[in-house]
Amino acid sequence: MKKFLGYLLAIYLRRVPYRRGKKRLARLFGPYCEGLPMITAYGFPIFTRFQDNTNRLCFEGRPDRVVDFIQAIPEGAAVLDIGANQGAISILASRVVGDRGIVLAFEPCKATAARLHANRELNQADNLILFQQGIGSCRQTLTIGSPDPFHSGAAHIG
Repeated sequence: MKKFLGYLLAIYLRRVPYRRGKKRLARLFGPYCEGLPMITAYGFPIFTRFQDNTNRLCFEGRPDRVVDFIQAIPEGAAVLDIGANQGAISILASRVVGDRGIVLAFEPCKATAARLHANRELNQADNLILFQQGIGSCRQTLTIGSPDPFHSGAAHIG
């Protein structure tokens, strides 16, 4: 039942145009599907966490814009994904650049980097290398504030 509910929710988020109730529905039913691998709007699976806006957006997405940009990257290229979050762009890029290319994904938040690692393994993206650290203009150690439990992309310094 849990898997079926997750499957229906993933399809709903991918196919139905934006509606005010989408986020509310995802938060309501999301806990029942937590951690299941589902197909994103970009055509590959990631582990669900529908209560997280960033994860939910991977299922709603704007695949037309993102896919067009990523598909313009030549095969064999090197790609940097700074602030990779759960890896939707990194995984998409790893498929585009192929075995001859490489994707370097930087995600400083420990919990989010763990989800990125799990999604990388799920997709067998061997050309995606994860660094659990941030990138900045100077060399120093900063503290990342805890991300909002409903928006992993909102982590911040301070």
